[in-house]
Amino acid sequence: MKGNIILLSLFSSFALCSCGVNPTRLASSGDISQGSTSSTSASIGSEEKETYDGIKVYCDPSWNNIYAWVSENGKNTELCGAWPGTSLKEAGEWKYFEFPSRDYVNLIFNNSTNQTSDLSLAEKGVYYYHGSSWYDHRPGGGESSSYVPDVPYPDISEDNYRTFYQLLVYSFADGDGDGIGDFKGIIDHLDYLSDLGIGAIWLSPIQPSDSYHSYDATDYYSVKSRYEVTVNGIKYDFASLIEAAHKKDIKIIMDMVFNHTSKNHTWYSSHRDWYGSDNKFGFPEFDFDKTAVREAIKDVGRYWLGKGVDGFRLDAAYWVYNSGSERDKKNFSWWQEFSLAMKEKKEECYLIGEVLDSNHDLAFDYTACGFDSTFDFEAPRQTYEAFNGRASGFASMIKVDQGKIDAVNPSAIMARALSNHDIGRFSQRHEESSDAPYFIEAPNVLKIANALNALTPGNAFIYYGDELGLKGSCPQGYTDMNYRTPMPFSSGKTDSSKYFEGFKGNGATTSVTLSGNSISADQADPYSAYSVLKKAIAIKNNNEILQKGRVEESSNPTSGLIDYKIALKGKSAHFYCNANSNESIQIEVAGSLEESIVTGSEKVTLANRKLTLPASSIAFIAE
Repeated sequence: MKGNIILLSLFSSFALCSCGVNPTRLASSGDISQGSTSSTSASIGSEEKETYDGIKVYCDPSWNNIYAWVSENGKNTELCGAWPGTSLKEAGEWKYFEFPSRDYVNLIFNNSTNQTSDLSLAEKGVYYYHGSSWYDHRPGGGESSSYVPDVPYPDISEDNYRTFYQLLVYSFADGDGDGIGDFKGIIDHLDYLSDLGIGAIWLSPIQPSDSYHSYDATDYYSVKSRYEVTVNGIKYDFASLIEAAHKKDIKIIMDMVFNHTSKNHTWYSSHRDWYGSDNKFGFPEFDFDKTAVREAIKDVGRYWLGKGVDGFRLDAAYWVYNSGSERDKKNFSWWQEFSLAMKEKKEECYLIGEVLDSNHDLAFDYTACGFDSTFDFEAPRQTYEAFNGRASGFASMIKVDQGKIDAVNPSAIMARALSNHDIGRFSQRHEESSDAPYFIEAPNVLKIANALNALTPGNAFIYYGDELGLKGSCPQGYTDMNYRTPMPFSSGKTDSSKYFEGFKGNGATTSVTLSGNSISADQADPYSAYSVLKKAIAIKNNNEILQKGRVEESSNPTSGLIDYKIALKGKSAHFYCNANSNESIQIEVAGSLEESIVTGSEKVTLANRKLTLPASSIAFIAE
């Protein structure tokens, strides 16, 4: 947060939400609610726009308070008193606040349960904050931000439709016996991933860093030495991993953190002028207005693509520019420039951006800058709700999201994950963390929820161990170390305490699978979490309609039924999921039973047009 004002009790690192400041959007017609006699009006065409000598902000009535400050000479000065600040004033359908004579202000809107992250306005004027965006006019109904690329975005490779597997090298598999995961450990377990149906691995940061999480690189051009090991005279380095994975048709994408570095990064000493004044994440952040920075970052990307890497997960893509009146435009321009450069180097590379904001639609907007995908962070909520009384709404949400993507980049691939390194396991409640409000603990329901996510159009992302129902340690205490539990392989098992030694906090040293059995036992059990997810992935991998089809929701009112038609290239099929945990469903259908998934011995059946779905089961009907 700018000026080092920290409100950690109110939001976590994953839940940070800020909103694009873009006061140059075209004005819409309509009168402005006048909230102060200190304002005047200036005529612009048929519209009157309010003017103000200072900064005046309007916002939606959902917000109650405003907290504001300025940073001058290295010191923060509060403008609205102590947190949570000052009550907003009423202005018809809006609320507002005035900062007389000010030409710069940082601010936060908040109510009893929610808040924006820090916003920034850097020039005098009247601004409207609506739908997580700034406007210099009163926005009309339904008006929202949208992006149009300066040049056409490059084609997205059809080969990038795959099921991805996110893993932390140190927690996955140990290949040399020191208790810390390494590249040999991954190589030794590529058959495990291939058997599951995984088509690509997302490696959480592997570059040298000063922290356990590694999101503060000290060198972009190397990897952690502890990950490259020599066993029996054979060196297992990063190149070995890429080669071995490619032989099994498994792609490798790297997690790249281009927003900031460690203060011990080689560039921080040699190119201090490349860094700016923003400090959103507590690390030195680049000034992307500098051409040298942009070229240096593109050179890093080209280097790793040249080494055989298949693409990048781009961390904090929404936060490259995190303040200023044109941050959205600047973010978008930079990522378009980067995407074009990467596609020029390797046409088929896969780029997925982490675009996280309270306005989730911004993630879809950013696909227009050339990203193959952006994460749909609504996936946990949508899946949770589907199995908690809102099954009938699931298809509608997917259809709406597909429409948002199609509106800006019809080639982009939806990307959904239920767990990750920030929000913890979808398999368990985290009492003291606001990061993971959505979870499913009932074993069979969790199995079918994972299967549903895997079968949703686009790319599913599986956080390592989710296929086993792996849980984190100490769910009642908040630390993301607990989300990074060792993978419970019978050989090559890691020991978090060894990796986390010297870092603040305690890493998990034990792990619990859903069944409590060994991985080999789960692989042999046709109804285990592993086997259910494996079947779902296999069905998806072998069916182009499920990968790329467009969803049309059904009007079937059956309680607990997820029901939608999915179509592609003139062909269609029907997808059914019984989200009930204890009750079977019987409905009339047209077509033949193509595939089914169950979590117990009771089978899905179709006879005389009557489809019977046991509790927690899925059916795929060919039309």
